[in-house]
Amino acid sequence: MAGMEERYKKYIEKAKSVIKTLDPKQNPNAAPEVSALKAQLTEKDKVIDELEKETEKAKAIREMEERLMASAFYDLSMKLHRGAVEDRLKNLSQGQSFLARQRQVNTRKGGYNGQEYYYD
Repeated sequence: MAGMEERYKKYIEKAKSVIKTLDPKQNPNAAPEVSALKAQLTEKDKVIDELEKETEKAKAIREMEERLMASAFYDLSMKLHRGAVEDRLKNLSQGQSFLARQRQVNTRKGGYNGQEYYYD
């Protein structure tokens, strides 16, 4: 039992000495090191905050560029489609309308004995 008490007291003393060496109030020689480490820590925190802000800005810019590219692609495809439709309509309306061409007499070869048939 006495051996256990001595070990306990030894551990307590060791813990007190560790606390004293880590406490800047107790050990003035360690204070500059601790303050330098704290300054480095705050500086690194500022750098991390700036990098996070830059990341958010880059993400917002990338999303905006994606939206702009999608809308530009949509506009281009609509222009090309509109042009193709207008060309088709222009080719169809040269001379006669669709119904006028359908009303024309259609000739069809074949049938019985190679005769031509006219449909009105």
